[in-house]
Amino acid sequence: MKKIYWDNRGNAILEFALVFPVFIALILGTINIAVLLHSDIMAASAARTGGRTAAVTGDREKGEAKARKLLEDFGLVSTKNKVSITSPDTEYVTATVTCRVPVVAPGFAALFGGKAWDNEITLTESYQYYVEFRHRR
Repeated sequence: MKKIYWDNRGNAILEFALVFPVFIALILGTINIAVLLHSDIMAASAARTGGRTAAVTGDREKGEAKARKLLEDFGLVSTKNKVSITSPDTEYVTATVTCRVPVVAPGFAALFGGKAWDNEITLTESYQYYVEFRHRR
């Protein structure tokens, strides 16, 4: 009776072919999370700065301009970015910044409420401040 020996020459390439896509997906997911966190922090900073400016000065346009300038300085330049500040005629001013952030990993947008084939995720940050300019002496 003849002994049968198994050929192990293709094992390494098979293991590589199975593990490599998972490894690449983890790397792209990590990069995408870092980009999203950075963009979210920058959008929050722009909303805080714009809202605070409008609450202290009483000038809504100045607050919006300052928030847009910060978004540009942070590198979040897009025509889809929106900055809106409510009128300082009320007791509180609300500043809202909405940014569209690109997605690197395919299907990643589905984790954040989008569709799997979306190539952008919408981030919205909103802050409310007490209007101070009327109460200064």
